[in-house]
Amino acid sequence: MELGDNPSAFTLRFRILIGNRLTRSLSLFVGEVSEAIKDRKIHTNLSISIYPLRYDTCDQYLSLFLQIGMDDVLIVGLCGPSNMGKTVIASSIYEQIFFTFEGSCFLSNVGQNSRQPNGLVKLQEKLLSDILLDSDIKVRNVFRGVDMIEEKLSSKRVLVVLDDVDDMDQLYALVGKRNWFGVGSKIIITTRKLYLLKLVQADQVFLAQGLPLPQNIESIWKQFQLSRRVIAGLKEYIDSLHQSTVKEEGYLERCLLEERQKNVTQEQVIADLKQAHQRVSGLIEPNRRLIHMQQGPKGNNGGLV
Repeated sequence: MELGDNPSAFTLRFRILIGNRLTRSLSLFVGEVSEAIKDRKIHTNLSISIYPLRYDTCDQYLSLFLQIGMDDVLIVGLCGPSNMGKTVIASSIYEQIFFTFEGSCFLSNVGQNSRQPNGLVKLQEKLLSDILLDSDIKVRNVFRGVDMIEEKLSSKRVLVVLDDVDDMDQLYALVGKRNWFGVGSKIIITTRKLYLLKLVQADQVFLAQGLPLPQNIESIWKQFQLSRRVIAGLKEYIDSLHQSTVKEEGYLERCLLEERQKNVTQEQVIADLKQAHQRVSGLIEPNRRLIHMQQGPKGNNGGLV
């Protein structure tokens, strides 16, 4: 039975590959999935329903999904309330795969920046400048920017991330149509408004669910960095103290050896003195008895006249 003839068989094969992904290289795993899709001529504009997803694991699924549609212009949406980790996930994915494209751009705070004077024009300029690596690009107006994006990027395989989109005009000005970008391009959109992703006909929508990230995440990050510096300082202090202790131990060991040597020398001197004393005593004692006998009991030269 061929996988292409039986969708459930393909699904089973796909699940088996998913189950084994922890025990093999991710690149090999993605390669097998891609080859299976190509061989069976299955349309890669898949709709894999993965709901809900935590922001600490969503990037793994999203990375896999982006690599499956290798030859399509793929639009993926990350939708959810504020502080749910959408930007964190998008940034994580961008850092993992941007270098595999001919050009890439991460546009942060699209909604907020678009409301600044000439906001959309500046976003278009940044999109073109980042992808083409040309900081001198200028856009006269939004309509001219649309034409420039289609003209200059339609033959390039690019990665574009639009973060925090809140209006359809922003999507039209930046990624209005898929044919603006070359084959294999990927577009990631983060937004709080699900209907925007439906209007742009996103291939897949990932709902960022779970516990919200802390509101003061910036201060937490600063404290984390400060703690790392303190720990690094403590490590240096401990290493320095260890080296000092090793030197002190070496010094004390030398002192002990010197004192021990002194004690051995002193014991030898005392032993030599005792032997000398015994030899001298052995010579003196007979002479002392002889003198005593000559003096007699009263000390008058033995009583001789």
